[in-house]
Amino acid sequence: MGRRTKDGMKLLRHLFQSPAVTSADVQKVLDCTPKTANAMIEIFTDRGLLRPLDARQRNRIFLFDEYLNLFRTPS
Repeated sequence: MGRRTKDGMKLLRHLFQSPAVTSADVQKVLDCTPKTANAMIEIFTDRGLLRPLDARQRNRIFLFDEYLNLFRTPS
């Protein structure tokens, strides 16, 4: 993550408290611009930490899936 490591850790800690986020949520947590928030979401998505809830392009919700899977009951 390079110079974004500090923000990445801040976002990761937030995801344990709130495992579903939007770009606006990330902006508030990191106190950053929309461009920075979207870049951070893209990094987390590329690394498999977040996944989009659906295929919408605007107002997307991203889930911290690995964490949420810990609470799902097996079928």
